[in-house]
Amino acid sequence: MPGLRVSNTYLIVGEKNLTLVDSGLPGSSKKILEYVSSIGKKQEDLSLLLITHPDIDHCGGAEELKKKVPGLKIAIHEKEVQRLSGEKELREVKGAAKIAMSLMGVFVRFHPVSPDIALKDADVLDGLRTIFTPGHTEGSVCFYDEKDSAMFVGDTLRTSSKGGVELSSPSLSHDYDQMGESLKNELAPYEFEMLLPGHGPPILNGGSKKLGELIQRMERKAQPS
Repeated sequence: MPGLRVSNTYLIVGEKNLTLVDSGLPGSSKKILEYVSSIGKKQEDLSLLLITHPDIDHCGGAEELKKKVPGLKIAIHEKEVQRLSGEKELREVKGAAKIAMSLMGVFVRFHPVSPDIALKDADVLDGLRTIFTPGHTEGSVCFYDEKDSAMFVGDTLRTSSKGGVELSSPSLSHDYDQMGESLKNELAPYEFEMLLPGHGPPILNGGSKKLGELIQRMERKAQPS
């Protein structure tokens, strides 16, 4: 979605309702709802927010969206419900990323919100299948849209301006090895054209092929020399 800072959000236009994947930083709701209006929809048409994981740049706008669109249903994996609701702290990151997140905290503040739906692996909402892909966080998920051949990967993967695909940084990840296993065991079986990351430009063609190439590189690197 155009005009948002730091991370990507995606709006899916259905026959009747709109589904949003991730909600950006706190303060993003204004631009999100302005975009909804710009495509000829009402803000009340926004019926579902799917959150890939509870980092502030992906879930920070959820509370204000819920206030502005009371009928909006918010969904996050069951392992992350308490972080989104404020019963647990948002996770800590390591190294230089910790400094960056601390600086971000000076300018933006997370406002918790209780989700309406606790997702489990293989749950399907508005045509999007939940794929449990722990590693970046304990309860990270991806969402698969078979109809449009699209995979929303949150921060499990990132892309470059040259069309490259990589795992999220180890310093930003709860369990880097587990994230690699999630790629091989959970995402690799799916075929999709569009790979839609939380950070970096979307890949519109050959998404699952690029994922397969990444897994091959990882496996070669893991082999003893």
